Amino acid sequence: MKFNINKCEHMTIQRSTVNPLVSQYSMNNDPLQCVDKVLYLGVTIDNKLSFDQHIINICSKANKLLHMLMRCLKKAKSKTRAIAYKTVCRPIPEFATHTWSPFKLKNINIIEGINRKAFRWTFCKRKRDHITELMTNSNWDSLAQRRDNADQKMYFRMLSGSAAIDQDRFSLHFAESHNTRHGAIKGNINTKIAKHSYKHRIHKLF
Repeated sequence: MKFNINKCEHMTIQRSTVNPLVSQYSMNNDPLQCVDKVLYLGVTIDNKLSFDQHIINICSKANKLLHMLMRCLKKAKSKTRAIAYKTVCRPIPEFATHTWSPFKLKNINIIEGINRKAFRWTFCKRKRDHITELMTNSNWDSLAQRRDNADQKMYFRMLSGSAAIDQDRFSLHFAESHNTRHGAIKGNINTKIAKHSYKHRIHKLF
């Protein structure tokens, strides 16, 4: 197999930038470009695993599509608008959320802003109208709720064996635990990223 060196690059994932690791890789004696983010299967992965850039990208794309729908469906009924949003726009911020589900409040609010904007447009609500209760009464789930539902569905797919995941290499059970004055802490969690990863996040839903 021959590789195009111009399309090959490498990325070092590390927690701190104070004393960054400097590594140089090459193929056929040609140095590879070092990058701080890479697009992999539709998900932008950065060198800190924050997924901030991925969230910026999907929100920008979802907003553009939503504005396109708003222009094209000005005279459409609310039912048509809702179907268009849920079919064309909403899948973008919901793709592969098991991997990058946000835990920073700013990212959660940015993503949810798209969903709330779509609700206002669908039911002809003004920007200053309070819509939280209306969304609940209309069975219009928040994207955070839908991410939780997606996490649970993936969990049951893992249990049933229908997910293409090697269960011998991935376990949802913590291997270690130690007691503290206020109870037990399971596993060794040293970063916020690890704390909010899928493996630890799924336990809070049950």
